[in-house]
Amino acid sequence: MDPDAINKAVAAAGKPLEKLVDVVSAGMGHVTRPFLVVINAYADGKANLIRQAYAHRMERLQAQHSAQLAELQEPKAPALRPKPEEPLDIDVVFEEAEPSELLAARFMETEQQGRRRANLITIAAEAADNLPPHVSDEPVDPDWIERFFANAKDVSREDLQRLWGKLLAAEVAQPSRVPLRTLDTLRNLTVNEAKLLHKAASFLAVGYVYVIVGPDAPDDARLSGAELATLQDAGIFESPSRPLWMDPLKSSDIDFNAAEKRFGDRYLLHPGAEKQAYQQSVLVYRTGHKLIIQWANSGIIPPNFFLVRPSAMPLFDIIANTTSLTYLRYLVTSINKHEFYQAWIQEPSNWEGERLGKETAPPAPEGTPDS
Repeated sequence: MDPDAINKAVAAAGKPLEKLVDVVSAGMGHVTRPFLVVINAYADGKANLIRQAYAHRMERLQAQHSAQLAELQEPKAPALRPKPEEPLDIDVVFEEAEPSELLAARFMETEQQGRRRANLITIAAEAADNLPPHVSDEPVDPDWIERFFANAKDVSREDLQRLWGKLLAAEVAQPSRVPLRTLDTLRNLTVNEAKLLHKAASFLAVGYVYVIVGPDAPDDARLSGAELATLQDAGIFESPSRPLWMDPLKSSDIDFNAAEKRFGDRYLLHPGAEKQAYQQSVLVYRTGHKLIIQWANSGIIPPNFFLVRPSAMPLFDIIANTTSLTYLRYLVTSINKHEFYQAWIQEPSNWEGERLGKETAPPAPEGTPDS
């Protein structure tokens, strides 16, 4: 494809794709016609088309190499096995096989380069599938580009390629959004750890906070001790956990009347109570649900939570799973089993989804009709 045709194809793709192509060219040296045709011709599903095409291409290349090696190694005369009493001269064996060894080494290098290029182009197509309609005019840092493509070239699993592609799209859209340390974290993730990452994303509050739920919760509504340890070892969560001492919302944002009616004598905020009689934390989730937790202030240890490491935060941003309501339901139930704790969920005023039920939210104050 001649340079003029490439420039026209890139310009026709629009600014987000044009900027992505510039970044891919800087990281790989060149982009070729198949990639440009696909990103221009298809609104979505670019990565799958590229992935399938390169898989077919690699199969043909390997078959071609196998046929050439088989032809070269075909014996010209029946091979004579040495007699048992005669030692095998291994040097002679390798000397006779040197032409095929050299060809096999060259084929291996060619196939490795082909796989790496296929991986990078596929990841670039994943980025194209995830680009926003508008991107920043700020260029992506050349050092970031070099580190990204050096780390991503050996990523061949589809689910991991998707994560790499989303990170690339995020950095193209807003440079400096993805730190270099994030690339190092993702480079070392296994497939199993990536699955746990997606699972944890459904449990996080705004601020990248995970509050531990009790063991009664099903597997899909909590992270087990082993899973937490795995994510800590992978550099996703900080270690150890921390006491929950935050109060990001004003008291005016919380329906305390409804809470007092629900908890009765056990309610910690009695009229006229000293301000220091309780501690409170309010966590907000992506769905807009607010988790209000209160606990007595006299020697009671506050609930613990795990905080995501700064280098792993962009990974959760690109996953963007919705909050698991099952997790919230079991979390509130778990907290309220403790004598000196009380917790409830305040749903968003415009919430039209699944209701969590009376066990997780205080009833409406008297005079309010039932929903």
